[in-house]
Amino acid sequence: MEQLDREARFRETVVMGLRMTAGVSVAGLRRRFDIDLPAYYGSTLTALLDQDLIVRDQDRLRLSARGLVLANRVMAELV
Repeated sequence: MEQLDREARFRETVVMGLRMTAGVSVAGLRRRFDIDLPAYYGSTLTALLDQDLIVRDQDRLRLSARGLVLANRVMAELV
């Protein structure tokens, strides 16, 4: 049960963090939850990046301008 709780907190942190201007730190999430964000979301994250809904700036992921308009769709993919 602890595993599910940790993953639920991880997903919630990702979704809330992406709504912030600064986005989320991949390394920060790994340190906090011991979960690698790109590996966890895999092809879902790749698709969001390819569709220009999320952008990666070095260690950070954030919503793109297009992603901000479609934020609810992006979040639904990540929950």
